[in-house]
Amino acid sequence: LLRHTGAEFERIEPPAFRELGRLWALHPTPDGGLWIGTSQGGLLRYQGGEFRRYTTRDGLASDFIAQVLRDAAGNLWLGTRVGIVRIAEPALARFNRGEITSLPVSIYGKTDGLLTIGCAIEYLPNCWAGRDGRLWFAMNNSVASVQPDQIRINPVAPTVVLEALLANGQRAWPTQAAAVLTSSSVPGGRSAPGIPPVRVGPRARDLEFHFTGLSLGSPQYLRFRHRLEGLDRDWVDADGRRHVVYRHVPPGEYVFRLIACNSDGVWSQDAAALPVRVSPFFYETLWFRLGLIALAAAGLVFAVRRVAHRRLRLRLAEVERQHALERERARIAGDLHDELGAGLTEVGLLGGLAQRVNTPAERVQEHLRSITDKAREMVTALDEIVWAMNPKHDSVLDLGRYFAEYASQLLQLTSLRCRLDVANDLPAHPLTSEQRRHLLLAFKEALTNVVRHANATEIRIRIAVEDGALEVRVEDDGRGMAQPDAPAPAEGLANMRRRMEQLGGTCRLSSE
Repeated sequence: LLRHTGAEFERIEPPAFRELGRLWALHPTPDGGLWIGTSQGGLLRYQGGEFRRYTTRDGLASDFIAQVLRDAAGNLWLGTRVGIVRIAEPALARFNRGEITSLPVSIYGKTDGLLTIGCAIEYLPNCWAGRDGRLWFAMNNSVASVQPDQIRINPVAPTVVLEALLANGQRAWPTQAAAVLTSSSVPGGRSAPGIPPVRVGPRARDLEFHFTGLSLGSPQYLRFRHRLEGLDRDWVDADGRRHVVYRHVPPGEYVFRLIACNSDGVWSQDAAALPVRVSPFFYETLWFRLGLIALAAAGLVFAVRRVAHRRLRLRLAEVERQHALERERARIAGDLHDELGAGLTEVGLLGGLAQRVNTPAERVQEHLRSITDKAREMVTALDEIVWAMNPKHDSVLDLGRYFAEYASQLLQLTSLRCRLDVANDLPAHPLTSEQRRHLLLAFKEALTNVVRHANATEIRIRIAVEDGALEVRVEDDGRGMAQPDAPAPAEGLANMRRRMEQLGGTCRLSSE
């Protein structure tokens, strides 16, 4: 677009120039403005150095404008591919002020006397305003003339008709042949009285509405707008189609509304309205969602409680381990004090006696033998303490092996014959150091009693697991006891019973 300033031509480029196509028509206005018809971008108005654009989105019948004229009343007349279009000047002013959202236009075609609706574009000028006010338009194969002051506007809005509703391609409404719904049956745009909502199953989520309109003048120029309340926020232009498809409609209550305008842009005030109810799947219902929320809340509470309980159990287990460690340390300290402390004290005393100058040689040798014996006892005691503490020997199988080795070493220094019967199928069931310690001391006490008091010639030791319980049996052929079931006067037997009770076991004595 070039403008001559009096001295030179300057280029004026409208916004979005590449979308406009070719500039077909120019028409000046009395106030110094310019109307511009384009081949693709609708109608432009240039005024005061600024452009304003009008397209089919604003209500034009076509974006192809090949001719532009103004009549004596200021109304615009446009030659388009769909016929001759009239825009009333008052309506254009209201649209420019924002009082209306759609530009009302009148469309004239073959039903109004045109031989063809296509306007000529090859030669210019292709339209003209006569001195008598008549407007002339060059058409593809004819010439059309219009006397603007004789044009009458059709004030009757078309009657809109809802013909059918298809759900997933299957007819859902009407269920009776030839049943339709018109705007006259729904005054004020409300749902038609007596028409219940059309129920659509949960698997039919694609809704297709078919509609039309009734108008005795230029029915081909009817335009429609529709809205599915509950889904569409505003009216949607049908773009010349007489059906609309909504894909993947979620469950809920909807109302499909339809309005139409005639060739003069007069819109119907009452909308045809059809209520529709799309049923949900069970997992889309409110109660199912509330159930899921409740289940999720319960699961969260359960998980929180489980984590809290687990942390508490871990904390208690840690405290228990600490207490067990403290008890183990106290036990080890006590064993070292009892076994080694007393022995070392005795060794010290015997050594002091042997070092005296006035001690006879025989007494010195006796003291040295005592020191040697006590040292052996302390080594044995220390070996027992270390064995009880060593985690490598924490199974029933290792316990049986150690008991057999201990008995062999102890009894080989005596005249007693020893018969060992240790089961080969002892399990690797773990034992704590406290359990091993108590069992070892009780076993040691039993062997010591046989050696010292039984006056026996043979001792039999049997270690096995019977009925899920560990059984250690020590038998001899000695003189026996007078009352084995009576409370034992000896401190050693009492200790054996006490140790077994602490482990949850029993110590049984029998004599024949």
